[in-house]
Amino acid sequence: MEYRELKNTIDRNSKNYFDKTKLVITTTDLPSSFSIPHVNIYNMLDAEGISNLWSLIYNDISRNSFDKMIQELLKLFSIQGVVDRLKFLNPVVVINEVENVLTKYENYLKYS
Repeated sequence: MEYRELKNTIDRNSKNYFDKTKLVITTTDLPSSFSIPHVNIYNMLDAEGISNLWSLIYNDISRNSFDKMIQELLKLFSIQGVVDRLKFLNPVVVINEVENVLTKYENYLKYS
């Protein structure tokens, strides 16, 4: 779902729309009044965010599949992923966001 549509649905307080939704993953923080569990993708690459996500979906996915999913998210923020998105996004914003994600991932791996 496009973010604008998600935001409008939340603003309209259309709770029935989300009856069968287990989790919303977005690139923007949602209001605290939104009752469906939600995770900002940029927070999923630090230890606390990964732990939070795992606590929300551990009944639905194996740990091995979860770890693979986290690896795929890292690829999403790789150089190739950034290049693909730079075609239509503001490069300064994308680079700053990628830098933030990589810093969190480095902290999670205790690399820095």
